[in-house]
Amino acid sequence: MANGFLRQNRWLRRGLVLAVIVFAMLLPVWFGPHSIPLPGTGVSSDPIPVAPDGVRLLVDQTIWDEGAHQQRVRQAILDALLDRISQADVFIVADFFLWNEWMGQIKGGVYRKMAVPLAEALIAQKKKLPDMPVLVISDPINHVYGGPELGHFVEMREAGIEVVYTDFDKMPDSNWIYGRLARFYRKLLPNLSDPDGWAHRGRLRHPFQAGGEDISLAQAGNLLFFKANHRKVLITGSSSSGLDLVVSSLNPADGGSAHTNVGLWLKGAIAMEALESELAVAGWSTRCLDAHAKTADRIRLRASGLVRHVEDSGVRVRWLTEGGIHRTLMDVIGSCGEGDQLDLALFYLSERRVVDALKAAVGRGARLRALLDANRDAFGRVKTGIPNRLVAKEMVAWKGPHPVEVRWADTHGEQFHCKAMAVKRKDADPILLLGSANWTRRNLRDLNLEADVMVEGASELMDGFSGFFERQWVSGSLPYSAWEERGATGFYKGVKYRFLEWSGMGTF
Repeated sequence: MANGFLRQNRWLRRGLVLAVIVFAMLLPVWFGPHSIPLPGTGVSSDPIPVAPDGVRLLVDQTIWDEGAHQQRVRQAILDALLDRISQADVFIVADFFLWNEWMGQIKGGVYRKMAVPLAEALIAQKKKLPDMPVLVISDPINHVYGGPELGHFVEMREAGIEVVYTDFDKMPDSNWIYGRLARFYRKLLPNLSDPDGWAHRGRLRHPFQAGGEDISLAQAGNLLFFKANHRKVLITGSSSSGLDLVVSSLNPADGGSAHTNVGLWLKGAIAMEALESELAVAGWSTRCLDAHAKTADRIRLRASGLVRHVEDSGVRVRWLTEGGIHRTLMDVIGSCGEGDQLDLALFYLSERRVVDALKAAVGRGARLRALLDANRDAFGRVKTGIPNRLVAKEMVAWKGPHPVEVRWADTHGEQFHCKAMAVKRKDADPILLLGSANWTRRNLRDLNLEADVMVEGASELMDGFSGFFERQWVSGSLPYSAWEERGATGFYKGVKYRFLEWSGMGTF
């Protein structure tokens, strides 16, 4: 009787078939494998004393000159990286996300070659000191997740530099719905593992470079995991100056050379915390375990001989990665109230717990200024303003003793790429926190690999950052109304932002 009923009800039959298909597709979302914490991630070190002259602010700043109708650019971060590499004679460890010559759809503007000069500096130092261990860690985005290796990476490898691409198969799925489905169902398609099969033939336009070599369906499928080793770190050892650490928001990619970025150059034992984290990442990513273990042991032994005692002058630094950054942000913001000032310079602001913590701090009487990228430009492509314009709308509407002040960086093709927070506290030392981590779920919740540092008690450093922030606020920004989201469009984008943040299906 039931079979006869189904035969007579075409739409019911189709509905049941659709339900079975949806169930089969979603089954791995709930029952798929779950990742475990990886060595070197989620780190929050103890505060480590640094000499007052052992920390220096590095700024790349691009401001639009309306009178001359052109960009005014000043850059310090790449120069600091090249300087440290040229002085290293004990070891070098470099970990950078985007490290390529791709320019996307960019036309015009002031841009500087970065990718090849950085690689050439490492190669030159390795050739000068063949016995010095040099380790390079980068993200598979630089070969578009399975395409040909870029020339400067090949040349580094041929010069004797160990090159490791982060193994994103071992990383958690930030785009968790797609990630679990893709992992489950690609096992049913054996042709995906055949390098000469249909899935590995170039069929799609290069996503990052106009006119670039076509990419395969397999590469596009890997890209949609939206994973990244997003760190930007250089650690060097010098027999004359000791240990150096550079942490910033700079990617050494030609297409991003005009972005506004900030970083820190630090000296001393804090570099050992960063080094252990970086060696751990390389350890679970490399395919040459024995060779890497020997390199890592050599670097660790050489670095330990450069650690020098520093008297505690009140300047303290913490090394933070992934979830460690999130926990620290929540602690610092959660402690702010009446009499405290928070200045944010951010490319992305979207992580819900952090947004709620900021609103709570404002409710307690803290003053908040947010200088944000309008999320308009991405390597020549136009973006929709998600997430910053929607979060800004929420923040400006929040009621507290003092209004939240929001301004937009006045960009013209480049990005305001900073990820920084300065806190001036009424009853405690000032704090500066910066590095690679955007304030998003993907960057702060142990999904992407990220690296930040937090400095306490460095008044001169804070003065330097305040000078940068004020210049941008006064001369390089637009009022909130310039990119304010209103009406039905703002509502729709707000719903979309919340979904993308929750699901990981967005690129932020």
